[in-house]
Amino acid sequence: MKNFISLFLLLVFPVFADQPNKPLKRGLAAHYYSDPAYWGGNWPDEISVPNVDPSVWTFKSYAYSRIEPLINHLFIRRGWFSVRWKGFLDTKHDEGQHKGERKGTNYSFEIHADDGCRLIIDGKIIIDDWRPCSEISSSSIRKSPSIYLEDGFHEITVEYFQGQSLKKEDKDPMKLYWFCPDYHIPRQIIPASRFYHTTEQAEAPERNISLSETRQKNIKK
Repeated sequence: MKNFISLFLLLVFPVFADQPNKPLKRGLAAHYYSDPAYWGGNWPDEISVPNVDPSVWTFKSYAYSRIEPLINHLFIRRGWFSVRWKGFLDTKHDEGQHKGERKGTNYSFEIHADDGCRLIIDGKIIIDDWRPCSEISSSSIRKSPSIYLEDGFHEITVEYFQGQSLKKEDKDPMKLYWFCPDYHIPRQIIPASRFYHTTEQAEAPERNISLSETRQKNIKK
């Protein structure tokens, strides 16, 4: 019942998007982590779906950070890592402005990923599928419900892990899309012009926060 109520609130009530009170720079802050190869022997060679909890083996050891313009990757031949992107999504549109009034509309989001992924907007979990999958399977396409967003800036966090990268033909995609009929946005990778970050978001990464902890934070808000 609690999950239903949370989903109802997410879909119905608008999220107000004020300009962040800190200077914004282009791009997303990407924080990369190294994970144990083969997950400590729990991911046998050539086996795509290990029978263990991925959260135990991901975001294990901080590796490096960098600024990336958007989320449109092919991590070819790169395995055993996790990444967390942090920043702001700009949903302002000229046609959404009228006599100074704030406007907004419904958006849908989609991630194509091999392996697990999450999308969090304004502290709300929009997509959560933290499990291995094949890039050629239907389960690699994760779609969000339609959500209402005010025109403006929305804090965004995207998480991804890549387990084993097979030597033959694997491209290991991680791509973030959106779709908005009211603003005539077709299904497309969210362009670089929509992403910003603060200096604080680009600083030393935080520890990995479990999904259960994130949900507890959302309940308290």
